[in-house]
Amino acid sequence: MVNWTRFDPDNYDLEFAEEKLEAHDVTVDEAMECLRQRFRVRRNKDFRDRYRIFGRTEAGRALQLVVSVAGNRIRVITGWEL
Repeated sequence: MVNWTRFDPDNYDLEFAEEKLEAHDVTVDEAMECLRQRFRVRRNKDFRDRYRIFGRTEAGRALQLVVSVAGNRIRVITGWEL
């Protein structure tokens, strides 16, 4: 279980679905910036292992990321600008 209030991306194996992020004009670097900044998180209603992360890049771009969690692995499935 991820402790989102004390989340440090360096403590997890991160994977990125680059093709899905790029389809929404979001780079892997921007997704990573969101994970390093303060963000809000909500559990996905349809998938118990997925979460929606609402955050900002260092440049201030507001993004929503969809991530799946399996043990120590977090996969950024997709994301888009809000």
